[in-house]
Parts: sequence; C-alpha cells; structure tokens
Amino acid sequence: MKEAAKMGFPSDRNIMTPAEGWVLARRESGELKESLTQHNDAMAAQGVSVAYLIGILNRLTASVKLFSDVKAIPNIVAYAQDQMGEPARDFGKELDAMIAACTAAETSIIRDIPKDPSRHMQERTISESGEIVEVTLTTAQTANVRTDLAAVIATID
Repeated sequence: MKEAAKMGFPSDRNIMTPAEGWVLARRESGELKESLTQHNDAMAAQGVSVAYLIGILNRLTASVKLFSDVKAIPNIVAYAQDQMGEPARDFGKELDAMIAACTAAETSIIRDIPKDPSRHMQERTISESGEIVEVTLTTAQTANVRTDLAAVIATID
C-alpha cells in the first residue's frame, strides 16, 4: 500500500549549527544594541507609555531566548573563537553577560511598570471627561530602566 504524501514543511526549531547560531547571535546583538540605544535616547528626552516599555520588554525576552538557544549549541564557543581568530576569548562568558544584563533590564521594566494593588498593569486610565489616556512614565521614572539598558548596551561591541 502506498504511503500518503506528507503535506507540511518538516520543521525543527532545535536544529542549529554553530555557524547559524553565530550569525544569528551577532545579528541579534547588533540589532539589539541599536534598538536599545534609540530607546534609551527617547526615554531620556521624554516620557514614554507603558506600552512602549512593554515593547522593549518583549524585545529583551526574545533576545534572551535566542542568546540562550545559541549558547546551548555544542561547540559554539570553539566555533566563535575560530571565526574571530581569538582562541583565548571566552564567548560563552560574553553570551552569559548579555543574557544576565538583558534579564536585569527585564526585571527593571517589570518592577517600574505601574500596577494596581493586585499587580495588574496600569497601562491606561480614564479621565474625568471619559477619555481613555495612556499612562506615561516620566524621564525620572525610567532612570533605572535606562541604567539597566545601558548595561545591556555595554555588553555588546
């Protein structure tokens, strides 16, 4: 009896070679540095909405996931050392430093987002006239977040 043809693309998100992981981590770290630099500048210049901070939080979470996946690739450190021509450099520690800084920034954002007593985010309020108004954090209120984002930026060449 003839077997039915398979119809879906054969996916496996766990297949990543050191070469693929190295390219992804370098691309993500460069994009993350650029993005966080722009966000830090914006937050230093003006207040930002809770939604804006949630966007940064989501980006950091995705970056941590990618960096962690890359770090788990067998022989990734040796591959990176070979690619950069720096056999003594510990790229694993550098990935760990980026992950730790991203995680600290995530914690800072979560801590600084306004919440009600039940810990529900307060993203919007209703004015006395019935308008829905986005909650905005001032530059002073984002100072800790900016410090933690600067620490992430500092872990990336």
